[in-house]
Amino acid sequence: MTKLTFDEIINDMKLAKKELDTATKCFEYADSDDLVDICTLRIAVARKKCDYLIKIAKEQGIVSEILSETNISSAL
Repeated sequence: MTKLTFDEIINDMKLAKKELDTATKCFEYADSDDLVDICTLRIAVARKKCDYLIKIAKEQGIVSEILSETNISSAL
């Protein structure tokens, strides 16, 4: 696997956070069981992406910079 650059991790984290925020907002307005299920899955996927990117950042020794740059920890 190719090592991600700092900027790539930052961009991916920002996208994952945006996905998480959108899925959370969707969940708040879900008005049927099916929509609740969909939103719950979207939230789980976005959190998994964030977890994965944090893992990559830790492996590269840049986790604190990533968390402060993206403010992702407040979403988790």
